[in-house]
Amino acid sequence: MYIDPRLIKWIQDMYVFMVRQQEKMDRMEQVLLEMREDIRELKNYKRTNVEKIEYHFDQLKVEKLEGTLNIGLNPNGKEIEDLVIPQKGEVSEEQGDLFFPRLKEQLDRYIDQEIPREIRWFESNYGIELSEEFRHAIVEDIRNQVGPRIIVYMKKLRSEAADEGAVEKDILERVKRDIRIAIEQYFNKQTGKDSETE
Repeated sequence: MYIDPRLIKWIQDMYVFMVRQQEKMDRMEQVLLEMREDIRELKNYKRTNVEKIEYHFDQLKVEKLEGTLNIGLNPNGKEIEDLVIPQKGEVSEEQGDLFFPRLKEQLDRYIDQEIPREIRWFESNYGIELSEEFRHAIVEDIRNQVGPRIIVYMKKLRSEAADEGAVEKDILERVKRDIRIAIEQYFNKQTGKDSETE
């Protein structure tokens, strides 16, 4: 019986082709199994999904040895509803001082440059993602509370110290500290952590 060499060559080529196809199918099967495993892991992955965060900065409390600081409430003890916002052009006695505008300007710069970065840092550490609008709302809320905080510390520290330069620096640091603590307290509240803040 005579077999044509072309037929033998064709059969060999067909065999090689089938072996390669089988190898490809084996690799594809392996990739498919890996993808299924990845999908299964993703389905089982517990993600923190923050759909809506209600932000009430005026309800945050920062407790220190000096007493309780209620950020967002009038330092005179009035409720937020009882506050009267001064009209444009009205200046309180304390705001007429020389270093109030300097402090306000320094703190506004601090709020513009540092607070968005600190908020993002807390978002990263607490696993909460806020929208840009919400970050902006927090920044503006903090900015609106800086003036009253300066006045509280001006009244308190002026009676204790004579050096105006030291008083100004101390007020600046205390208000910055209050801001950082309030932001941290906010994130603690959102995640259910009630840890002590130094």
